[in-house]
Amino acid sequence: MVPVSLSDSKMAFSVVLVLCLCYLLQEASCSLRYGEYEVTLKTGNEHWAGTSSRIYIKLYGETGSTAKIQLKNTADQMTVDSANKFVADIGNNLGDIRKIEVGHDNTGAHAGWLLKQVVIKSGHSSRVYYFAINKWLSDKSGYTTAIEAQWNSLDRDNCGIAASTRVVNGKESTPFSWPWMGKIVGKGWFYKTGCGATLIHPQYVLTAAHCLEQFTTPNKYQLTFGEHDADKSEGSEQYVNVEELIYHPNYDSPSHENDIALMKLDQPVILNNHVKLACLPIKQDYANSGLQCVAAGWGSTKGAGKPSNVLLQASLPVANQGHCDMVFKKKITSSMLCAGGNNKGLCSGDSGGPLVCKNHRNRYDVQGVASFVAGNCNTRYFTVFSRVSKNLKWIESMVGTTVKYL
Repeated sequence: MVPVSLSDSKMAFSVVLVLCLCYLLQEASCSLRYGEYEVTLKTGNEHWAGTSSRIYIKLYGETGSTAKIQLKNTADQMTVDSANKFVADIGNNLGDIRKIEVGHDNTGAHAGWLLKQVVIKSGHSSRVYYFAINKWLSDKSGYTTAIEAQWNSLDRDNCGIAASTRVVNGKESTPFSWPWMGKIVGKGWFYKTGCGATLIHPQYVLTAAHCLEQFTTPNKYQLTFGEHDADKSEGSEQYVNVEELIYHPNYDSPSHENDIALMKLDQPVILNNHVKLACLPIKQDYANSGLQCVAAGWGSTKGAGKPSNVLLQASLPVANQGHCDMVFKKKITSSMLCAGGNNKGLCSGDSGGPLVCKNHRNRYDVQGVASFVAGNCNTRYFTVFSRVSKNLKWIESMVGTTVKYL
C-alpha cells in the first residue's frame, strides 16, 4: 500500500491511495473495506509525447465530498489504451457517488491523454458507478484540465429519446431512430436463432431468457449497438462482449413465464447519437390496453424466411389480456403483455427485442421483451411480451444504477 499526499492539508481525515495488489496478481476479486473507493481511469489511444502530470480526482457523494485526491505523481506516466486502478481510502462512507471532478495541475511538460472513462467502485455498497468522459485531460495547451460528470440513480432525463416519429408497420426504420436496439451476434461461430436486446444501462441489456438457451456461457455471445444495416459497416457500430448471463430466477421455458434475462457487458458502451438508453417504466407509465407502442427487430417477415438485414419497426397496440387468453387458448399471466394482431406483429429473429411505449413525459419506456408468437408468425394473432413493469424490482436489484452525463 502506497500512501499519497493531498492538495488540501486541512482535511480532518487522511486519504491514502493504494495500488490494489490483487489486480497485479490477476486474482479473481479484490475486496474493498468500508470507506475505500476503487478508482479506475480508462484511457484512449491518443496522447501527447509527454504524459507525466499530477492527476487528481474529487468525489462528491450523498453525505459529503473529498478534497482533491492525488492519483499520479509527476514522475508517473499514463499510457494509452490502459486501465489504471487505484484505491482511495477516505475513512468514511460518502453514500451514492453523485458527481466526480478529475483533472491535473499542469505540472507535466506537454502532458495530455484522452480520458475515456472513470469507474468508481464503493467498498461500502459494492456499487459501481460509470462516468463516460471521452475528453482530453492535458496541460495548458488549451484542452480541458478539469472534467465533471454526474450520476443519477434513475436516469429519467437522458433515456428514451428516439429520432423516429412516424412508424409504418413492418417497414424499414429510419436509421438509428431506435438507439437502444442491440443485436445479439455470433462470436466466431454460428448463432442459430438470433435475437434482439434493449440497452437500459451502459453495461446491461434486457433480452428474452429463451434467447440464451442455445449457449449458457457468456463468452459465446457478443452484442452490437449502433447497428442499422447488418450487411454493411456504417461506422457507428460498437461490438461488446458479454461478461455475465442473468436469467430470471423463475423463468419457465414451457409456459414462457418470466421469459426475461439480463446480459452484463464486459465494458460499458459509449453513449452517443447512435447509442442511447431506453427508459425503464415507472408506476404511472403502465402499459394499459389500447396504448400504441412500437416494436423493432431484424427478424424475418415470414415464418421461416431470411432475417432482415435492416432494422424493421411496427406500431403495435397493447391488447386486452382476456382477449389474448382466448386467442392463444392458454393462460396469459400478469407477467405477460399482448400487443399487435390484425396483421401486425413480430416473427422469427425478433425475440428478445423491445416493445417501447411513450410515457407521460413523451419518452419511450421499454414495456415488453418479445417472447413468443403464433405458429408460422401468423400476425392475425398477438405477439406476447414479458411485461417489464412486473420485473422492475428484479431488474433494479441486478443492475443497481444508471448514469447521467453533464
